[in-house]
Amino acid sequence: MNDTMIEDQSPHAISPAAAPDAKETVFALLFAISFSHMLNDTIQALLPAIYPLLKETYGLSFAQLGYITLTFQVTASLLQPLVGYITDKRPLPYSLPVGMGLTLIGLLAFSRAHSYPAILIASGLVGSGSAIFHPEASRIAHMAAGRRRGLAQSLFQVGGNAGSSIGPLLAAWFIVPHGQAALSWFSIIAMLGVFVLWQIGLWQGAESAPHPAQIGALSHGSIPPDIRQDCLCHGHPRHADLLQVRVPRQPEQLLHLLPHGALPCLSTDLAVLPLFVPLRRGRRHHRGRPRG
Repeated sequence: MNDTMIEDQSPHAISPAAAPDAKETVFALLFAISFSHMLNDTIQALLPAIYPLLKETYGLSFAQLGYITLTFQVTASLLQPLVGYITDKRPLPYSLPVGMGLTLIGLLAFSRAHSYPAILIASGLVGSGSAIFHPEASRIAHMAAGRRRGLAQSLFQVGGNAGSSIGPLLAAWFIVPHGQAALSWFSIIAMLGVFVLWQIGLWQGAESAPHPAQIGALSHGSIPPDIRQDCLCHGHPRHADLLQVRVPRQPEQLLHLLPHGALPCLSTDLAVLPLFVPLRRGRRHHRGRPRG
């Protein structure tokens, strides 16, 4: 068996200017996700701000307030890596409104909670909504960033910081004078967030679909004819990876590029490699088949 060393940089490599990653910054989407971040963090900041009210109403100790914080932080912060791991393997465009909906349910439950266990459960629900929101919202900001990734991340963070500073003020103005039940008034903020995030999910779903322009670019000379014919009739792994660059989401769309009558000469290498070999930068080794 022979080892063949292959580099991603080749004379026939597609230029970066033609790559689909070179996109313009979608500022409307960045402002929308930053606004949603502000709404989410506004709701999250309400809970610590009403601790004095809870302590006075239910006679809670500082240890009990600490358990409320622990429940909220475990769900809101420590669950985020798990959610991010899952959505990295399988992006879920509509998880954003689902997460905000979970926050809405927790907020309403908190406004009606009249026992310490109920307060803990409501805190966990609000925290779980935040854990679902942040990983996918960060992905959206990255997708909309284009070439301005630093600016996109900054705008995303500004929304969250603004919400964290607005939340305690709203708690002082509305919840402290009117009591715990006034938390239900902030369900309007959560419902607004669900609406905005649903629109963002529609955009993400459309963006994740295969782009016909990528397929068209292949069929109009992006790959030299000699390499194309070699790929179709010999299934060389190097050329299969070249096609993988241009069709990263649904490699099976390569079948549309085949001329009439070319399917019988398609080898198993070409049929399998674009589906199961991920593209990686740097050097790679492809183990060839033994030749008799």
